Amino acid sequence: MKKTVICFMVSAVGFMFGCDSQSYVPAPSHPHPIYTIKIISDPPGARIEVDNDYVGDAPIEIQVEGTENRTFANWFHATNISAIPIHPGQSVQTKTFYQSDKIPNTILFDMNLSYVPRQYDINIHNN
Repeated sequence: MKKTVICFMVSAVGFMFGCDSQSYVPAPSHPHPIYTIKIISDPPGARIEVDNDYVGDAPIEIQVEGTENRTFANWFHATNISAIPIHPGQSVQTKTFYQSDKIPNTILFDMNLSYVPRQYDINIHNN
């Protein structure tokens, strides 16, 4: 008799907690709006990275999380979008976006731009 009562109680508890009529609705995976950025390079084909992760070759469209005001929602870090050259003589280019920066519709990387070192004009006079 004791075993029958224990089995009945375990079954009743399992029924009460296991047969809930409400369905589980998961939280949205993106609480903020998602925006698309078109990334192009001149010439086409530059390797595109977002925060050091390869996302494809230009031209490409990427999606980023933003706010209702179309600003970046990167609360704890800057978002870096880089174009890695595919031809000799070209330089890596990176555009950095912070939390309050507007999300652009298009980003152009001109891979033919070259790095120009800063020139210093130092005049030393001996009196």
